[in-house]
Amino acid sequence: MERNAFHRSTTVMRSVVSRRRRVASRRTGRGFTLVELLIALVVSAMVTAGVAAMVSAVSYGTSSNRDLRVLLVRGEVIDSRISEAVRECRSILAGGTDFLVLWVEDTDDDDITDNAEVRLIERDPATNVVNNYRNTSASGDYVDAATFRTAALTSYTPQAWTTGVTAISFVLDATPPNAKLTTYNITLEDRDQSETLIGVAATRN
Repeated sequence: MERNAFHRSTTVMRSVVSRRRRVASRRTGRGFTLVELLIALVVSAMVTAGVAAMVSAVSYGTSSNRDLRVLLVRGEVIDSRISEAVRECRSILAGGTDFLVLWVEDTDDDDITDNAEVRLIERDPATNVVNNYRNTSASGDYVDAATFRTAALTSYTPQAWTTGVTAISFVLDATPPNAKLTTYNITLEDRDQSETLIGVAATRN
């Protein structure tokens, strides 16, 4: 009798263990549920979006730095050219928004300003290009800034000094032809970058 009871007990235990193994096997072998798949997709999309945003930010920062370097180079170019032109000239004849008129030199030593001795620095509002105008073969005496500018803009060949200048203005220290110093403000733009340059230049004469 004891042997039969032990046998039945052993059989029951084996049956329970076998049933638990089948249940565990079913739990272990089942696939992902729809909710789990959706969660995985959402997490994956968030990671992808984060990486894309980071790459975009790095790319934008690199592009912005490049644009700023371009502006700085342009600013140095126009600043050095204006400073040199003013420093080497005999006197400043006129200045204002978008233009500067300089008496470069008295080539015939007659103390009279000739058109061939005058330089015009002017920004073209249509192209945002700062141009240099001078014609050493021009005839006649210099009359005034308005007359000379009209002649230079219509008949002289422009020499481009820099591009991307959206504003430029000159203020003189005295009434021409006694002006010897000018302060100027230059605004340069490239795409979404903008830089303003403030300079001072004086004649050496």
